[in-house]
Amino acid sequence: GGASKTGTGNRRMEKVKTLYATEYPIYGLTVLPTGHVVLCGGGGASKTGVPNSIEIVDVATEDGSSVCSFTDLNGAVMNIAMQPSGQVVAVGVDGATRLFSLCSEPNNAVRRGRAASASSFARSVQFQITPAGIQSTDFAKEGFQNVVRFSHDGSRLATGGADGKARIWQYPSLRLQHTLQVTKADVDDLAFDPAGTRLVTVASQPEAAVWRCVDGKRDRTLTWFLTESLDAPQYLFKYCRYFLDGEHPRLVTAMVPPRTSMGRKPCYLVLWDAESWTVLRQVSVGNNAITALAVSEDGAFIGIGDNEGYVAVYQADSLKPVLRRRTHELFVTGIAFGVPRGSPNLLSVSVDRYCVRTPVPTPAKSMANLFSKVAGRLPATGSRSALLIAIAFAVLVTVFLLLSYQDSIRHTEI
Repeated sequence: GGASKTGTGNRRMEKVKTLYATEYPIYGLTVLPTGHVVLCGGGGASKTGVPNSIEIVDVATEDGSSVCSFTDLNGAVMNIAMQPSGQVVAVGVDGATRLFSLCSEPNNAVRRGRAASASSFARSVQFQITPAGIQSTDFAKEGFQNVVRFSHDGSRLATGGADGKARIWQYPSLRLQHTLQVTKADVDDLAFDPAGTRLVTVASQPEAAVWRCVDGKRDRTLTWFLTESLDAPQYLFKYCRYFLDGEHPRLVTAMVPPRTSMGRKPCYLVLWDAESWTVLRQVSVGNNAITALAVSEDGAFIGIGDNEGYVAVYQADSLKPVLRRRTHELFVTGIAFGVPRGSPNLLSVSVDRYCVRTPVPTPAKSMANLFSKVAGRLPATGSRSALLIAIAFAVLVTVFLLLSYQDSIRHTEI
């Protein structure tokens, strides 16, 4: 990890600094509550010498380092989801979900007294990856699990794959609750709502479905057209994510044109009110095909990756662009927002075997939010000294964040 990466004849790649490099193509990632990143991927079942791996990486410093890995796998690990406790991950290998326990314990050799910094905090935790269960989840002739998701409370697990069905399982028993007939092709993505009562399924079709988790029945069907014109192109739902905007549930969907028109028509992000199911906003994200979608844990940012190795970040409430940057030489296979320990950042992985961290510039409204939070903690004495402290703090915070923003944006292509 830590090596600078340059693309042949492409200046946009020159300033990309690799956070961590693996020995295998990376197909997915998830971020643990400790800030560690779990990577997954591999060379497949053939004896190519390329390992199949689940690997925990410490990314608290500029140069990531491997903490531990599990390689006793008979196929490439193609997708991954973290159980909300942070103690278990579910991964897709061929047509099955495999569960792994991430046993963690304090590293007393590192932790001396109070671990103040992010790097010392990360190094103060040791992990061990151990198998914790397996369940066949896709029953096509050549079974293949495309996606796995945990509900927000961790009580359910959803899977989707090549047989066109999504399945909802109880966790941790892995007892099948419902089988949802989504499509005759592949299920591409799934998303539980924040309350855990609905599941959205998408399958590269003009429709997405919202299902009730309690009985497995279809609640509604979503469709989206760019315009109301009769000859408007029929866009396909490719990815979906729920998040909360304050107390209001939102759904963001990644829309791609049919394959016959890919590269000639732009892709879109569409923001839905997940209560009234009206479209709140939509934004064109360029002609490159979207290959990954993520939302930050606080619901502030939406990130995408594409088939040309670019990542982009948008403000979740307004869909205003924050950054766009090429971070990989090949298509992006997964993205996730890092655990905030300072400024926000976007982690991306690819079959190019690299994990890259991209700083996210702080929007101007974050300055006001930060000040209001701190000002709210000041004593409500009405004294002149308290007022002067508040004003001085506001000026310092504004200057600091503006300088940070300018430094970040200098290396960012909007």
